[in-house]
Amino acid sequence: MTDHHPPLRRLRSRAPLAAAALLLAGVLAPAAAAAPAAGSPAHDAARPRPTATASAGVTASRAEAARIDAYWTKARMRAARAMPMPRAQHAPKGTAGAPSTAGRPERPGTPRSVPGSAPERVQRDSSGPENATGPLQAPTARRWGGQGMMPARSIGQLYFTTPVGDARCSAAVVSADNRDTVWTAGHCVHPGAGGKAAFYRNFVFVPDAGGGTEPYGRWTFRYAGTTPAWQNTGDWHYDVAALAFYPQAARGDLEDTVGAQGIRFDGGTSFSDVFTFGYPLDGYRRTDLDGQDLWYCEGPVSPVGAADDTLVLRCDMGHGCSGGPWIAGLGLGRGWGWIVGVSSHRDTDSAGRWTNGLLYGTHQGTAAARVYDDVSTH
Repeated sequence: MTDHHPPLRRLRSRAPLAAAALLLAGVLAPAAAAAPAAGSPAHDAARPRPTATASAGVTASRAEAARIDAYWTKARMRAARAMPMPRAQHAPKGTAGAPSTAGRPERPGTPRSVPGSAPERVQRDSSGPENATGPLQAPTARRWGGQGMMPARSIGQLYFTTPVGDARCSAAVVSADNRDTVWTAGHCVHPGAGGKAAFYRNFVFVPDAGGGTEPYGRWTFRYAGTTPAWQNTGDWHYDVAALAFYPQAARGDLEDTVGAQGIRFDGGTSFSDVFTFGYPLDGYRRTDLDGQDLWYCEGPVSPVGAADDTLVLRCDMGHGCSGGPWIAGLGLGRGWGWIVGVSSHRDTDSAGRWTNGLLYGTHQGTAAARVYDDVSTH
């Protein structure tokens, strides 16, 4: 991936809204920057494109799902590390965590969107974000205080096992034919490169997690997939994944129980107002995050450059927010909008330290749509 150094847009002024509109703090947003020569359209035209098909995913039988559910004791969940926010363009090429530059963004496909849905059963009312006062937009992450209602019900923590131990990411339920599909980052199901054999294991999803609670229990996976470009080469332009889960015996399907966000593919790369959610353990110049609760940033989103469709937003969330949804058109009354990307990586220096408050998300094009189509039918 080319270096991310977009200039910043001018501050977008907005009048404060009523508390019912869930007000947040103001933000500067990065605008599209001219691409370096190496990323110019003429240069990129000669580079190979990943195939826009879903990868061969991994499955779990019902017997395996029962074993996975038993594996995740409370102690293991508490000990699971927040998935490290991947090192971005400053990592030396060829080292672990360095993004591949062999791939490239896709050509735009046909725009497509799927609407979200409310849960069948509503539990209780919620006041929404905490400290909901001041200007609307917030590059500094704030605690979302709306546990028990959408959109928090549809967002949760994804637990899994990697070769170096148990870990967790952020993820969100999306509307799908099987009514049990969760959307997240590719690096939350697979390390990037290594093929099918490298998929992580023991996936479970806990929606609306907060303070270590499981208000709707947990769902155990039956199928997980990602893009071929992520699975085979670790290309950050394709860092998305989805998982299908078994219904719970007591509650039924995931979407009917907690609701679902909509999802959009090839819907553009510039958005005036996007909420990004996650469970960050830490952040850029932050010491007050513990990975146990749902936090959010909000503001405008831009592409990195004319030849790079990676999304960028001002947000200081760090490890643990990986895979969290970027939601455009979030209707706070209905509780759902359209996922247009997921949290992927941050800028780092040569020592792996974050260098700014920018958070990068993966644009969802044809390859992402193929993953959705594949997983949502399992």
